This record gives sequence, C-alpha cells and structure tokens, in this order.
Amino acid sequence: MKRLKDPIYGYIEIDGDVFEKFIDTPAFQRLRRVVQTSYGPLYPAASHNRFIHSLGVYYLGGLAAQAVGASLSCLQEDPEFALAPEKVEEKLATFKVACLLHDLGHAPFSHAGEQFYDVASDSRTLDDQMKRAVNDQIFSKSVDKMRSVAAAPHERMSVILGLDLFGASIPDKALFARCITGYVHDEGSFGLGLDEQIDNILVRLLNSTTIDVDKLDYLIRDSFVVGFESTSIDYRRLLKGIEIKRTAQAKYELVYHSSAISVLENVIYARDFEKKWIQSHPVIIYDQFLIQNAMKYIDKKLCRGDAAKTLFCEESLKESGKTFADDVHISLLCDDDVVYLAKNKYPNSFMQEYFDRNDRRHPVWKSEAEYKALFDEAGCQESLGQLVSILHSIESEFCEGDLMLDQKLVDRVQAEIGELDTLGEEDGAACARKRNLERINAFLSQLKEQCSHIGIIFDFVVIFSKGFTSGFNPDDFRNTLVSFPDCRDSSIFKLDDVSSCLKGEAQSGKRELFYLYHRHANAEDFPRAQLVRFLKESQR
Repeated sequence: MKRLKDPIYGYIEIDGDVFEKFIDTPAFQRLRRVVQTSYGPLYPAASHNRFIHSLGVYYLGGLAAQAVGASLSCLQEDPEFALAPEKVEEKLATFKVACLLHDLGHAPFSHAGEQFYDVASDSRTLDDQMKRAVNDQIFSKSVDKMRSVAAAPHERMSVILGLDLFGASIPDKALFARCITGYVHDEGSFGLGLDEQIDNILVRLLNSTTIDVDKLDYLIRDSFVVGFESTSIDYRRLLKGIEIKRTAQAKYELVYHSSAISVLENVIYARDFEKKWIQSHPVIIYDQFLIQNAMKYIDKKLCRGDAAKTLFCEESLKESGKTFADDVHISLLCDDDVVYLAKNKYPNSFMQEYFDRNDRRHPVWKSEAEYKALFDEAGCQESLGQLVSILHSIESEFCEGDLMLDQKLVDRVQAEIGELDTLGEEDGAACARKRNLERINAFLSQLKEQCSHIGIIFDFVVIFSKGFTSGFNPDDFRNTLVSFPDCRDSSIFKLDDVSSCLKGEAQSGKRELFYLYHRHANAEDFPRAQLVRFLKESQR
C-alpha cells in the first residue's frame, strides 16, 4: 500500500499493485503533462492536470465501490438476487480501473484537442477501433445505437488505449468500456437481467448526465484551484449514503440516502456556476479558439494536408510513438509537444496571439448576461435574429469553423461575386448565391465603414455559443432516487418530489448567442456603445 498526499482529500491510499500495473507506466504518467482545464486566462493558479484528477476519481470511485459492495452484500440474502459474490467483486474491480483510466486518452490541452480525434485514420474510426478492442457483440450493438449521442472522442480513445495497453489487467472489458463511455445496457422490450442492471448502476456512477465521481472530483478540484468557495460538496456524505435497492417495479436502482439531498443540490449549484461563469466565459472561449487553431495548423503541416491522417491518433499517445513529415517523431503526445512545435517548428499567428497578450483580441461583451442587457430590448429581437443569420451565412460560405470579419474576407466575397457575374441569369443556383453574397457584402461594407467612422480596425473574430441551461432541468436529475428509511409504505422517492429547489426551475438558455472579439476591446476608450448600436440597427 502506498500513500499520496492530495490537497483535496488528504492522504490517498492506493495498492502498490495498482502503481505497478497502471500509474507508473509511461501512458499514465503522460497525463501529468496534460492540463486539466483551460481556466488559466482567468485564474492563473488553475494549473492542475489530468494525472491528479484521475487519481482523485479513483479515490472517489473507491468510496462509491465500498458503499455499493456493502449494499450488494446485504442483498445476497434476497433469494431473487442471484449474483455470486465473486462476480460482484469482478464488477467492482473493473469499475475502479475504469475510474483510474477514464481520461487516459485525453488529447493535449484536454477538451481543446479532442475534436481532432474523431477523424478517419487508416480507414478506421474511433467507434470501429473501440468495437474491435472490446470484442463484444452486445457492446458493439450499443455503440451503433448510440451514434447520435456518441461518447466524447477522448472517452472512446481512453477505452481503445486502455484495452490495448492494460487489457490483461481489466476483468470485464465490456463493462470497462461502458463505464468510460456512459453506454448503458438498453432495456429493450424485455427489460434487463440482474447482471445488466448492476452494470448500468456502475456505469452511471462514473459517467452520467447528472452526478458521478468524475464530475464530483473536477467540481471540487476546480473550485479549489480557482478559489471559488461559496458552495461546499460533502462527497463523503454523498458517496457513503449510496445504496442499491429493489424498487416497486422489481428493478435494482442506485439510491441516495435522504441525508445527502443537500449535497445533491450543491453539486448542481457548483456545476451551474462553473459552466455559466467559468467554462462559458468569453475569455476562456477565445483561449480555446487560439489553441485549437494552432493545433489545426500543426496537424496540417505534419500530415501534409492528408485528411486520413492526424497527429492526434492512438500511436502518438503511446511510448513507441509515430513519425510524421519533416522527420518529426511524437510519442506520449502532450501539451509540451504542441507548444514546442508551435513555437519552434511551425509558428503561426494563433500561437503568437496566444503568447503575446498585448496582441490578443478581447470580447466586446464579457458574459451572456451582458449580451442580453445589450441586445434584449423591445423591437430588437427580429433584427438580432437576422444578424445571427447573416453571420451564420458568412460562416457556411467562407469559413471552416472560424469566422473572421476583416478585409481579406471582403476581398473574397467581392471576388466571388465577380465570378458569378460571368455566369448569366439563366443559372438559377448561381443567381441565388449571388444575392446571398451581395447581402453579405453589404453587411461587411457597412461594418467596415462603421469601424472607420468610430476609429477602430476592421478586424473581428466571431464565436458562437449556446445559452446557459441549468443542471437542475434535466429529467435524469429530477428522477434521481433518494431513500427515506421507515417513511410510509414506500421509502424511495424521486428527488423532484422532495426537493423544493427543483420547483419552478425554468428552462433558461438554449438560445444561441455570439461573442465578438476585437484587439482593442479591452481598452477603456473602445467605442463599444457605437459598435453595438450599429449591430442592432444594421438589419432593420
């Protein structure tokens, strides 16, 4: 047994065997060099990594496994509970390994980099690789059925890499994959057997849409490093109160003790705060934009534009590595590799702006609340909708996810209008596109003229974002089960029935908004009022 000092949980005890098999390996140690969050632009101390987060999830998963194991032991006395103790131990062991390795496949800069995973690589997709790695027909059917709500790319890569490197030490490969991806067994028309019901409980303890040990650790840890102290999460009270109970519908379900209701609510309050005021902050969104574009540029250079190849592949994450163009060999791919390549091998304007804060663009408005204050007024909604529409139109015509409004874009629009002029009016599709381009050209010309009038450079980045939606709203949270021992005939209730904080929770957000970035928006004399007035009136 080894002991590690964690600033959140104190001393964590971990079996030496776990260190030898997993933690001390190069693939897991790589996570020390993968940043946990992108919060640094706002909170300089938020510099923790995926390594310590994974250990934290493993620790919390161990507490959850103890509670589940104790509850299942009590159920062994029930003649209808026909799950052997050794089978229970195998499931709990698999669950704990999944907790430890759930982020093994994270890309550099965490979520900023994982968008590059989900591409064809040697004619293999992540789903195809994952199905082959698990080699379980029932799991493969789950993967095919879940394509519309697929697991995150880094989750699928974690399964692929975990089974490739550590498959011999994972008792149940299919359950391991389900826990990391969140792919529960589908009940279908005949319901689920006991084995699958217990599997689903463990899956949701690691990867659910509401509360799980992964979210618990990152909420507690992120709060610690950014200094946010207004919400406390008593994780011990929550996890030690876990029980597996047989409901009136003869199903085995995960149930929280009634004493943990306040903790359940606090988890959502903390998640809402982080999502609304930190994750969705326009400064952080823009920092991600710069990193992603720098990575895209590096990937293009290393792969010579071959769409079937990418730096962000399983081989790059391994110790053996992979060799790319210009004899660049990458192994155990992490943040350091991206920074080195961007600074020394393939410098680009995005990484220059990332490092040089004097040259960085800043948001014209700094929150969703400020956006609403500026644009939510009588008579403005129709013109705002038209403004968002024309911005999307520009994006679909000329951009690949990066909407930049500048002179280069104006030149491209006008050049394409000129080419369409040569086709004649008999080409209906060309005429329709020309009308759309003329509408775009008129807007850009007016914006350029307005910039000249108010004395700023015509040079903007536009990034779209979704409005905030509270974590209290989803049905999965409302349907979380809590137990009141010795309360009336039935002791199990839905949280929605017993928690007043869920009453009247309106569906907020969902409406799309956008952030506008300019190099001088941070200056006190930036003419924001005139610019916003133009944007509101430009489509009237």
